[in-house]
Amino acid sequence: MRLDKLLAHCGYGTRKDVKALLKRKQVTVQGEVETSAKRQVDPMDVLVNGEKVELPPTEVHLMLHKPEGYSCSHNPSESPLIYDLIPEIWQQAEPKSAGRLDRYTSGLLILSTDGQLLHRLVHPNKKVGKRYRVVFEGTLAKDAVAQVEKGLPLPDDDRPCLPATLTLSDPDDSGRGRATLLIHEGRFHQVRRMFEALGAKVVKLHRDRIGSLELPEDLPEGHCRELTEDEIHAMTEDE
Repeated sequence: MRLDKLLAHCGYGTRKDVKALLKRKQVTVQGEVETSAKRQVDPMDVLVNGEKVELPPTEVHLMLHKPEGYSCSHNPSESPLIYDLIPEIWQQAEPKSAGRLDRYTSGLLILSTDGQLLHRLVHPNKKVGKRYRVVFEGTLAKDAVAQVEKGLPLPDDDRPCLPATLTLSDPDDSGRGRATLLIHEGRFHQVRRMFEALGAKVVKLHRDRIGSLELPEDLPEGHCRELTEDEIHAMTEDE
């Protein structure tokens, strides 16, 4: 591989940045300073400032604490994007998100290069639970809990939702309603549409659990980290 391509691929900046790095004689190949960007190299022979270059991983499994205001799209016109929050070393593996959270929803989002894992998390037949904390305005139907448990029909959908679990909490300090909703599918804007069908409007939405995996309290908003094997298992095990 060409030296400049290798270093750019490993997160040392653009080709222009890499050439500047070489010009400053910060790169060695087989123990000798190298200034030619075109040289063909073995990554194992390359050091930058005395340290081995770290090749980008080809397999990545991440959890992201998504903030409000970020889009799950790849379209730059919809910036800011969740991919802006992912370190370059992981971006290069091109992980995909397991479903989406809309721009105004925060919380736990999973990204992976494993297509089978993504399928397992999003396909309704797999019945992986997703838990949401909801703040809403308006008055819910008196039988809202029962409707949700039975399988709530949506006005603009020919299929009722899969049975879900709605738990109501005390209102917040502003008098707005609060609830927890556990669903096992992921239709377009599903939680917002369910509350609308029940007579209320969602004003704040946060996902804090997928399967048995809860969003860690020590993962700050806007940050991501790699999943452990135990955490991957927690998302896909039967609840």
